[in-house]
Amino acid sequence: MAKLGGPEAVDPLTRALRVDAEPFVRYEALVNLAELGDDRVRGSLLQALDDPEEMIRDKAAEILQRQSAGDREP
Repeated sequence: MAKLGGPEAVDPLTRALRVDAEPFVRYEALVNLAELGDDRVRGSLLQALDDPEEMIRDKAAEILQRQSAGDREP
């Protein structure tokens, strides 16, 4: 979705990351949000640090660390 959508993909991806019951859907939403490189996604990335799934928390931390270093690649 991120590859197709650009800025208009932020809302659906944010919603999927926040509310989807399937951890792999949330994980993919997280990765796609990071690929967008949109400043509006930072809050969602920070919220993902509290996700019940360790793989999502770990990926969110990795993405945030890379972004703070100036690299937006997930």
